[in-house]
Amino acid sequence: MTTSLANIQQKIEELEEQLAEIESINHLLNHQIKELLRLYKSLLYLNEAEDLRQFSLAMQKMLADYFKATAFAIFEFDHRQNWLNPTLSGGFSKRELKEVFYRLGEGLVGKVFQSRQPIYIPDIRNSRGGFY
Repeated sequence: MTTSLANIQQKIEELEEQLAEIESINHLLNHQIKELLRLYKSLLYLNEAEDLRQFSLAMQKMLADYFKATAFAIFEFDHRQNWLNPTLSGGFSKRELKEVFYRLGEGLVGKVFQSRQPIYIPDIRNSRGGFY
């Protein structure tokens, strides 16, 4: 009888471990579903844009809602001058963007463009070799 009770106790512990693992997986899946839903809704903002102004507003809304970003800039590579210029932005003053351009490999923007690998920095003002 003692062996039977020990076996039952062991089975209960195994079931509790399995339940904890299932709950962990469920939590992870719920989090991923919420993230995908946010991304889907964000992409809907961009899809509704009919011109550059609406696209800029949609980018601001998407970045604010999805990434909690208050400022953004999209850069375009100028082949003639061999540098990156900000072509679309939100949250930065014209003065802040007026002199911004990067050669390949310079600053965060130039390094990201050259490596073709995205980098997410929650607050670029605190980043070494940041935006400016």
